[in-house]
Amino acid sequence: MLRALVETSCRTARWIVSTTVVLSLAILYYLATHFSLDTNTMNMLDPALPFRMHDRELERNFPQLDDLIVVVIEGQSRQQVQDVADALTKTLLQDSNLFRSIYQPGGGPFFARHGLLYLDTEELWQLDERLTEAAPLIGALSQDPSLHGLFTMLGRSLGEDLTPEHEATLLHVFDSIGKTIEAQLTGQPSQNSWHEQMLDLSQADETSHRSFVLIQPRLDYSNLQAGQDAISTIRHRAQTVEDQTFPAVRIRLTGSVAIADDELGSSLQGAAYATLLSFGLVWILLLLGLWSLRLVVAILLTLFTGLVWTTALGIAMIGHLNVISITFPVLYIGLGVDFGIQFAMRYREEIRQGSGHHDALRQAVQGIGGALTLAAISAGISFISFAFTSYRGLAEMGIIASSGMFVALLCNLTLLPALLTIFPLRHTHQTSSPALLAHIHSRILRHRQAVLWCSAFAAGGALILLPQTRFDFDPLHLKDPTTESVSTFQDLLHNAKHSPYTISIVADSLEQAHMLTTQLKQLDVVDKTITLADYVPTHQADKLPIIEDLNLVLQPLTMPTSPLPPPQIAEQVQAWNTFVTKLNQAQHDHEALLHSQKHVADKLQYLQTLPGWPEAVVHDLEKRLLQGLSKTLDRLGTLLSTTGITIEDLPHDIRERYLAQDGRARIQVFPKDNLSHNNALRQFVEAVQTVAPHATDTPVAILEGGDAIVKACLEATTFTLIASLLILLTVLRNLRDTLLVLLPLGLATILTLAGSILLHIPLNLANIIALPLLLGLGLAFGIYLILRTREGLSLEKLFQSSTPHAVLLSALTTITSFGTLAFSTHQGIASIGMLLTLSLSLAILCTLIVLPAALAKIHGPKDRIKREDEE
Repeated sequence: MLRALVETSCRTARWIVSTTVVLSLAILYYLATHFSLDTNTMNMLDPALPFRMHDRELERNFPQLDDLIVVVIEGQSRQQVQDVADALTKTLLQDSNLFRSIYQPGGGPFFARHGLLYLDTEELWQLDERLTEAAPLIGALSQDPSLHGLFTMLGRSLGEDLTPEHEATLLHVFDSIGKTIEAQLTGQPSQNSWHEQMLDLSQADETSHRSFVLIQPRLDYSNLQAGQDAISTIRHRAQTVEDQTFPAVRIRLTGSVAIADDELGSSLQGAAYATLLSFGLVWILLLLGLWSLRLVVAILLTLFTGLVWTTALGIAMIGHLNVISITFPVLYIGLGVDFGIQFAMRYREEIRQGSGHHDALRQAVQGIGGALTLAAISAGISFISFAFTSYRGLAEMGIIASSGMFVALLCNLTLLPALLTIFPLRHTHQTSSPALLAHIHSRILRHRQAVLWCSAFAAGGALILLPQTRFDFDPLHLKDPTTESVSTFQDLLHNAKHSPYTISIVADSLEQAHMLTTQLKQLDVVDKTITLADYVPTHQADKLPIIEDLNLVLQPLTMPTSPLPPPQIAEQVQAWNTFVTKLNQAQHDHEALLHSQKHVADKLQYLQTLPGWPEAVVHDLEKRLLQGLSKTLDRLGTLLSTTGITIEDLPHDIRERYLAQDGRARIQVFPKDNLSHNNALRQFVEAVQTVAPHATDTPVAILEGGDAIVKACLEATTFTLIASLLILLTVLRNLRDTLLVLLPLGLATILTLAGSILLHIPLNLANIIALPLLLGLGLAFGIYLILRTREGLSLEKLFQSSTPHAVLLSALTTITSFGTLAFSTHQGIASIGMLLTLSLSLAILCTLIVLPAALAKIHGPKDRIKREDEE
């Protein structure tokens, strides 16, 4: 059948080539109009898995939590980042056609009024003391908001007897003024203003200088990057807000939509670069290995045609590619070129032996056609094995790649002979490669005992290492860490307060949620839990009197008044000089305050020596020290107007995130540890599931998704091994030959796992495909050698033929093709390249070294006597 197919291709060569060109152009147009890429890693798993069902239930009840863009705002003060969040939210509301919802956690009008109620009682008392001490200064500045007013009031305080609390307040103010002057001297944006720090409601840690805006965009699935329009608009609006008002603020985007869009760009770029690099390297290797431009061009044209056809076939069957199957082009190049090399080198061998073109093609397919078919079937089985597992991402790739093996076989038995007929091989250069391989293998055969013992020791050592095999189930580790979305996400993971890895539990009611939170808080791995009830401040009966008393003191200072006329520049300079004099004359026992005052005096004196003194210098410092003061006083007045809060008073955007329309309540569980470490993530999920087995959200999906993938790969490996064994037994009809084909594969598999440990290449959701693929792909190497020995060749003659040379060249091109994936910035694609390169390198070494030694050992004395006679 194969011979008849090749003979027909020779007779109709020009028709086949022209038809192939026309068909390929039509297929390229189809790909240009139908190509689609699914970047959602959750879609790569079976929706019937329990955790996927729980996840869909969460999405049905709380759709606001899905498909989010998280805007992370970082600045020099809590109020600064909150102002940016307010301004950004206000401007984004103008683009309602792009966004379903915009939510500020801990921000907006509700918290602007009731924020004091969310402080602990002790924190509220401390704020009361701080503001009471600052009341005279605030009152003076509300009347005279200038450097004249500030320096005059501070100068008066220098001659008074200070309480420890008053000293602490002044130290805080003078330190802040000193930093502001240093910023002016260096031309940098001012640090947090003294009045914002004094009124800051948060503790002075890095998380208090970070704010968030959660945006749910309207995704455009007609675009490969579905969130591109929304992300572009957010970046533009954020840049405008930042440039106009807040130059010292840093705004970054993360969240599932931003990560997916960045990953799409990284995946496409990595796959494109790897494909181009793969084609280039394969071209070079083929030229070096074949020494025939005609053969190389014919093989590569056949390869490209099969790649285009298979990609279109995959899109037609499945409708899209995913972040795993996007690597298919490189895989196809590595595998498809193997068939072309085997056929072309067998054809060249027949030409060298004196056969004419048509006879050479006929003899080539007669000799290699069966091996190619068996190799295609074995590789196809290794891919299709994933189709029967719950790992849909790999199942889709398996279907495409399995189909590709038979497309490659068909192309190499039709298009390649047709191309060789149009451009027949008339002359080839004899190379030293077969002779060199024969010399190497003669030494292997001579030292077969040592080779087998070394292999046994290597296998034993590898088996000892196998218990240390590590599986990294976190999909975040597969993404490009240099992209903004991923690096920002990783930053958030380092602080449990803002960790994006939280677990959600859907309870039947708020009462049940309260009971579950009581149990969850007892777990060592849980930092805190949040339900809707937690947004109702506790101890309001104790806090409201404190706020009311503070309001009595500060209300007159925060109410709108008519300030004094702005002082003239001469008055400003006079107040400046008087203040500097008092600072230099200050004498008291508070060393830190005294040092801070002297520092400010020195800096103020230095400012008087700068160009632009006094008008420009005074105006700049006044702006830096006092800009935003009126906003701070307005904010304080709003905070002091709070009243008691009940659960009914909570705003809609909070209620809808924690209470469903049917009364179901969501519990948000925060981890105590950094969940970027797999052990911590597993402990957190398993502990929470002891209280709530139906818990869901990202950490659960990561853990249980990883377990499902490991199970899928074990199932695929088992299926591949059994199916390959049965096919080999059926075709070879010899248990010994079947075991000989499997021997180097088993050894290569063990060594691959050991190598991944020694080289610190952990198995992950992407590169775990290397193991079942190794069984199918590596089988081809052994099949070619074993079937060639069945033609009656001795071991010496076998390694003088083109078959080992073709196997080596094919392996090198395949390894090179896979190796290009390692250069991708996408960590998942890169890990596939590294592990497949390692596994196939070991497979070819075991095939060309261990398999010949085992063959020589089985043939025993007969081969040994033959070599002795020749010597």
